[in-house]
Amino acid sequence: MPNLEVQPGWPAARQLDRNEFASGGPDGNLNEHAKVFLARTEYLQQQKANKSEIVQGHYEFGTYAEFNLAKSGLPLNCTVIINEINSTGTGSWNQGSNRWNGSTLSKSENDPLEQSKEYTNKFFTNYAAAALLTVKNKFIQKTTGQEASGASFDSSDFIPVIGGESYDVYSYVTVNASHAWYDVNKNFISAFGEDQTSLSLRTFIAPESARYLRISAYNTQARQAAYLKSSGYAIEKVKKIITQHTPNVDANKVIYDGNGLDQTIINVINKQDIIVANQNSIISQLDLITDQDSPFFVNTFQYTRSGTTPNNFNIVDVTARVSANVMTVSDPTAFVYGSACVVYDSVSDSYTSHAVLQINGMNITVSPSLPNNPSKVQTMHDSPNGQHLTLFGTKGLADYVLKSIQKYSYKKSENLIFKFNSALCCYLAWNNSDIYNSDASQLLIPVTKVGTAGNGGYTPGTTNLAKICAMSNPKDSYINIGDNPHTQYLSRAYNLIDGVAGNGFEISFNGQGSDGFIEIPLAVRDASYISSVDSQTYKTSGKARLQIFNDSALVHDVAYAAGQVHSVFVDFARGGIIKIRITCESSVPTYAALSGIFAYKKSAKTSKDTLFKDGDVIVFLMDSWGIYPVASTIGETPYVYPISNLATKYQAMYPTGYISNGTHWISRRIQEKLANQGINVETYSYAFGGQTTRWGKYWLDAVLTMSPKPTHCVINFGINDNNSIGNPSNTFYDFDPEKMFANKAESLGGINGRTASFNEWELNLKWIAERCLANGVKPVIMMPAHTASTAQAQSIRQNELVRLADGFGE
Repeated sequence: MPNLEVQPGWPAARQLDRNEFASGGPDGNLNEHAKVFLARTEYLQQQKANKSEIVQGHYEFGTYAEFNLAKSGLPLNCTVIINEINSTGTGSWNQGSNRWNGSTLSKSENDPLEQSKEYTNKFFTNYAAAALLTVKNKFIQKTTGQEASGASFDSSDFIPVIGGESYDVYSYVTVNASHAWYDVNKNFISAFGEDQTSLSLRTFIAPESARYLRISAYNTQARQAAYLKSSGYAIEKVKKIITQHTPNVDANKVIYDGNGLDQTIINVINKQDIIVANQNSIISQLDLITDQDSPFFVNTFQYTRSGTTPNNFNIVDVTARVSANVMTVSDPTAFVYGSACVVYDSVSDSYTSHAVLQINGMNITVSPSLPNNPSKVQTMHDSPNGQHLTLFGTKGLADYVLKSIQKYSYKKSENLIFKFNSALCCYLAWNNSDIYNSDASQLLIPVTKVGTAGNGGYTPGTTNLAKICAMSNPKDSYINIGDNPHTQYLSRAYNLIDGVAGNGFEISFNGQGSDGFIEIPLAVRDASYISSVDSQTYKTSGKARLQIFNDSALVHDVAYAAGQVHSVFVDFARGGIIKIRITCESSVPTYAALSGIFAYKKSAKTSKDTLFKDGDVIVFLMDSWGIYPVASTIGETPYVYPISNLATKYQAMYPTGYISNGTHWISRRIQEKLANQGINVETYSYAFGGQTTRWGKYWLDAVLTMSPKPTHCVINFGINDNNSIGNPSNTFYDFDPEKMFANKAESLGGINGRTASFNEWELNLKWIAERCLANGVKPVIMMPAHTASTAQAQSIRQNELVRLADGFGE
């Protein structure tokens, strides 16, 4: 009977079906499984190892010498573990697992140590030419570390390295080419590799300060074969590993500097606190020192409130103070909605400005709240479309200057840590709530919406007031200053129009660990809307809630009423992440317009006193706002400051003295008001109507050299600069070079007083301020204000106020 014949292999074993017939023979199903078994057996017979190939056990020795004594008795192909490192420089054995074949001891391919090294080597710095030389036709200059063009060269980009580690470079450089080390900011440290004048391998140690290197390679062979290797970890791979597999270690089990990690972190934080405190102390001292070389800024625009003006400019009586915001007057025709008025309190001898919100018979509603004892009131401006203030308006401006706080009057550009100047921003699209630059080409400030605030549809409770949480205007578009003017500041704003309590937005910035303050002009508007309940027209009355957080600490939380621009100043200490949150205080139609955020570093030791003190000498270099009202219009005699206080060369201009037609009430009121408080100052006004900053620059020396020497110089120019820019052919602004208080056309020998641009206007003001400071005189810059001309006020706000909103900044 013949035997079954098969080929060695590993065939599958088929399952026989129940209904198939049994059959014999070489291909019969009765022999099928026997053939599978035989084929597999033959295969295993072929694959078996002979005795000499089989590992014959594991033997461990402390040293190679111990193994050498015992090796003759060891079986072939055994594993020999030796616990010492091969430092002989001969043989292929080493510490760990080795293989003994009877004559040679060699390192085992299965040694766990070698396998772990092979695995971790994947994480070391290892660049072949293709990955290394990514900058084509460039080499690294050995004198500067900069790139230079060279058709025969390629170079690497910046490759992260570890200072103090060794790096193997296989390359070839020539002439001015080399490799180079760079610091953490990629600044050139030094060149290396100039000796690689042929394709060769060199080992270089990175300087301790090195964080990057760059490699050059010359000629075709080097550009194809160059490489960089190191036993130092490849930094980008380590970062990736840590990112993907964050270590989770019990802090108590980590010991550093003799302490547990948790205590070490506490110690580090305490040391950081001490360092930051010391830094803040130094910054504080430097800030106080540089205050001496910085001007004060007085925000006159916030005082004048509006340019809307009634036709009745008379002083009228206040017959009753009905409530905090309502007064009864003798003549309501002296008021018009949206205008500004100035109220006199005879008991406190104070003049304060207010926006007119409602006229109901003889009752006038205003904002902010009235003084306790109002007795008389007058509108702010002295004529329709005029550019001067009334008597009360001028005296009120003097009182406003006297209320200015030193700390908040500084606008030092070098201290500015965050700026949102709304006039320089716009939206990308009407339904986008983020803040973009003026041409919508760049995102400036991301905004987080709070609650269900957003864009689209109508404000709850209204049928016509659009729901908005966004910048007010697209690029090249500005708010009309005549629309609710008393609730406007800059020519654009970030608007929140909503009717649900808690809805709003947040803006955050880094306080940089510093002390300082934030200036926030926040308008809460009383805009008209139609009620969805009774179809009647009302005005938005909801308050805007302003909250400011320093990290998690709430440092300001106030609800601001509708009907005015609130000028808010908030101090912060050790600024972390500062968050500004504005929301609707209640579920009534609310219209908040954020007109800016200006955050400054400022020493906590900066004085919060007012601007002037006993013994000061204050000189006024101004346009007609320094001499108005005209004496004849208010029944007074012109007031004259003597020429004799000027230097001799200037006295010669007017040998018989000089008489103006003005009253100079702003300077007189400041002296008078301070005297009533027991503070004695001297004031001297050398103002002249119709003048621009060019006149101020020309005659500045006259006031700086007067006697007694001034301590302060109040500077006010802007209206005439604006006018002359708009009408450059008008010689009215030219002035006499020999007489300080006289005009003279340029064609007749005068000096061109027409300011050419708003940029020149700002630079002129800055020059005047810097010249004052250089002469030991503190400048007080009066910021641009409203006039009663809508077009004029719009231009002044849009072109001048925007420039000084953050002082002499960018």
